[in-house]
Amino acid sequence: MPFNESNFQQLIDWVKDKQLLTQFAGPIFTFPITVEQLLKYTQTINRQIFSISERTSGQSIGHIELDRIDYEHKSARVCRFLIGRETHRGKKYGQQALEALQKIAFDDLSLNRLELVVLAENVSAIKCYENCGFMTEGVMRESYWMNGKPVSALMMSILSSEYRARHNNGG
Repeated sequence: MPFNESNFQQLIDWVKDKQLLTQFAGPIFTFPITVEQLLKYTQTINRQIFSISERTSGQSIGHIELDRIDYEHKSARVCRFLIGRETHRGKKYGQQALEALQKIAFDDLSLNRLELVVLAENVSAIKCYENCGFMTEGVMRESYWMNGKPVSALMMSILSSEYRARHNNGG
């Protein structure tokens, strides 16, 4: 479901500290997130922003985005991906959301490549991405600062052909 102003306060409430904000959004927002920042963010073109809903209750539980959509070069970046409450994490909601986003990117938008950047210390996110077919392309050494220390990030991607091979084989 599209992310809109009705989701703003919930996202603000979920992001309670600067470290989570950096993991979630990199440098796009400053802590604390404000309604004004979110209004500006949602008005940017070449971006599709979604609220993640729990299937049975319909309750919004997260946020995911397809950014830098480039139709000429058939690519986009998965970013600003968050399962909001800790009680919803580790239950495959993130994997299901990412698979739904891949379907949109590869089937609906006819893209060829999805990429993402993830902090190297975010092991659970990396596992989710790998479970959805993303492969590490490289390491962006000490590319972020968290808690006064440099942190490396991984560049990961999946191609349409890899996505289709996984789904044609029941993967």
